[in-house]
This record gives sequence, structure tokens and C-alpha cells, in this order.
Amino acid sequence: MRAASAEKRPKERIDPVKRASLLVVFLLIAALPASAQCVPAGDIYWGGTHSYNYVVDNKFANNCSNWQYVNSGRYSTAGGICGGIYSPDYARFAATGATDRVYQVVHIPGPGDPNYDPNSYMSSTHWTVAFHYEMSTGGTWYDNVKIEVTDEDTGYLIFRSDARRGDNPATCFNPGWSFTADLRGKNVRVSLNGFVQTSSFKWKLTDVDLIQGP
Repeated sequence: MRAASAEKRPKERIDPVKRASLLVVFLLIAALPASAQCVPAGDIYWGGTHSYNYVVDNKFANNCSNWQYVNSGRYSTAGGICGGIYSPDYARFAATGATDRVYQVVHIPGPGDPNYDPNSYMSSTHWTVAFHYEMSTGGTWYDNVKIEVTDEDTGYLIFRSDARRGDNPATCFNPGWSFTADLRGKNVRVSLNGFVQTSSFKWKLTDVDLIQGP
């Protein structure tokens, strides 16, 4: 006797209405504005510890309105600055004889905020600030850049780093600093401030961090 042939299942067909709905969802996601990506750099897990970077769009990738530019602007370079080591998007300081600045204001959760968790990094008073840079050659001591943290509501300067200067032989670097402060519940301004004296000299700045914890 001939063995019964296996029953062939008809190929599944996606309902045309369902297919159209999926296409609409895909197109809507693809069309999301850059502002949808304007969120803090966020959680950092390292060696069993948890910390958090509050800087929004810290690599300047999404042209977020959180960043404010003074005598400066946002630029991109193919492959990334420093020969591709760092982000391709950056803030550039190049206005000769002027104070260049890029900054944003972030809110640090504290008691009374709905998402505040006192048993997490949010109670930490340990902070780290950092950024990456590429600078032109031929700079001088007067060509400089530094990072500052300020209480936006009172104007009080919480932290100011030492300056990176144009006569430094390291044209690409990622400086970082730590400080202690209780910033819970505060509105904080994170600012890169620079000065360019030498004609044709440029600072390219990216990967800006304001990290709480651990």
C-alpha cells in the first residue's frame, strides 16, 4: 500500500489590512524626529556598580535643542574625530577673540520628585564630569577649554575644571574630573567654555558627561 502523503499546509498570507498597518507603523518609527532621541545618556553599569549620566544627547548626534550654542555650532565629520576614535558629531569652538560656549540644563532628581529612589545612585554625592576633544596644532596657552557645573537657579559655581590648553602636545584626549556635591533636586547647567586666540585654531568637543555615582 502507498503511504499516505503528508498533508500540505497552505502558505500563511498576511491579511492586506494587517500588512498596511505594519507598514504605517514602520514608516512612523522611521519618521520620528530627532527630538525623540533627545534623552540622557543614562545608566552605566560597571563592576557591579550603577551610575547615571544626565547629559542629553551627549555625543551631539541628534541635534537636540537641549544644547545651546554661543559663538559655536554643531558639526559632523566622516568616521569620527581623532581619526575615528570618538564620535563623528561634535561642538566646534573656533571664534577668534571670543568666549565660545555650549551648554544645557538638566534636573537632578531629589526628595519630592516622583522617580527619586534614595536607595540608588540618586543619593550619591560623587560626581564625574568629562568630555573628549580634538584640537588643531599650532595653538597656544591662551587657546583653552574647560567644563563647568553651575546651579542654574542661584548662579552658584559648583565645579570648574582646570583648562585644557592649545600648547598641549596631546591633540586628542578625554579628560575627566571628580567632585563631591549634594545636587539632589537642583537644576544644573553643564557648560563647556572656551577661548580661541590663535587664527585657524579649532576645538572639536564631544562625549560630554555629568555622571552621578556610584
